[in-house]
Amino acid sequence: QDSCDQLVCIAKVLGTDELYGYRKKYHIDLDPRLKDILGHHSQKRWEIFMRTENRHLVSPEAGDLQDKLPQYDHQQTLTAKEAMKLPYFYPTMKDRSQPWAENAVLSSGVMAARGGLETD
Repeated sequence: QDSCDQLVCIAKVLGTDELYGYRKKYHIDLDPRLKDILGHHSQKRWEIFMRTENRHLVSPEAGDLQDKLPQYDHQQTLTAKEAMKLPYFYPTMKDRSQPWAENAVLSSGVMAARGGLETD
């Protein structure tokens, strides 16, 4: 509904201790409404979002990616270059070594133009 509601939803997954640590580190004042509605939530593991019906679609590499990408702290967030080195993207990066893959569509749906991604 609004940014406060959105932050509460994020905090329910990433945890409130991490949010408060981020706020303290960067001296950020929270909206007073948040103090009343935020509560206390522990960080959730990505596995809790899997169901019997979709478990076969989720690889350990996807879980690793999910564990590492969402962060409160922008200084801890992986860069695109760092993320592309995670095991989840190995097949994509392997395919890029093929001549026909210069303009391949990555799993995120982004077109990889010639020279658009560095893999070193």
